[in-house]
Amino acid sequence: MNLTCPNCGARFKIKEDALGAKGRKVKCGKCEHRWHAMPESVAGPGQVATVPASASGPADPTEDFAPPPPPPPVARSVEPREKVGQDDTESAGIPDGMLADPPPIPPESDFASSKSTPEQKKRGGTKKYWLLLVLLLIGGSSAAFVWRDTVVHLFPPANKVFMMVGFPANTLGYGLKIFEPKTFLDVKGKKRVLGVTGQIINETGKIIEVPLLKAMLIGAKGEDMISWVFDAKVSQILPGEKVEYETSTENPPRGATGLRITFTRAEERTLNGDKVAKEKP
Repeated sequence: MNLTCPNCGARFKIKEDALGAKGRKVKCGKCEHRWHAMPESVAGPGQVATVPASASGPADPTEDFAPPPPPPPVARSVEPREKVGQDDTESAGIPDGMLADPPPIPPESDFASSKSTPEQKKRGGTKKYWLLLVLLLIGGSSAAFVWRDTVVHLFPPANKVFMMVGFPANTLGYGLKIFEPKTFLDVKGKKRVLGVTGQIINETGKIIEVPLLKAMLIGAKGEDMISWVFDAKVSQILPGEKVEYETSTENPPRGATGLRITFTRAEERTLNGDKVAKEKP
């Protein structure tokens, strides 16, 4: 059966049983006008199921098929979508010409130009560090010597350049600071025991592996009298964290005037043993 909007004259085709026996509320898909439509059997033969726009006077059957005047502009108000089943109102349909076309998908070349690959970023970062290294070398050997540990920490391949010019960088324990150690002397039976305690702090913003530690007793002339390698209490230090270290040695040589704690590598413990004594004859 045909259904005509009494407001704008738009016509829609619906199923015979869509309105039911008592009719129902419908909405125009063109102007969104709502009215109570009746089936043709109730409206009478030869009439279109609609409600006249004006209740005064009998409706002229020919008006239903006359071309309607152009509808006035209707300001569409933003209304929330009604869920199916909550109301007996249903849309009479929207012409296909009123549906907007979906936006075109940009070509793949646009995506490729807007996104840089990880390899491109890596190459850009490598050039930056090489440029920094060249500037340091051009600026003077003193600047390159002072900042070589930082440069090699950020860009490890740069250490090959420093090795060629005779200034290899030492990045062992980079970012870790060893505080001044404290010593105490104890006697256990016939043995003199020198105890050493101290702290290490992580001054960076990332977790750092703690290298081996090396203790050295210094003589009056600055010579190393005895040294030994030991482990810290933890293997890793969190950002900003302080950790304790503790070590001791038995019967240290007499005449030592100082103690130095540094980082060292496992090769030194393997090659020289746990202790290396350098006492005077």
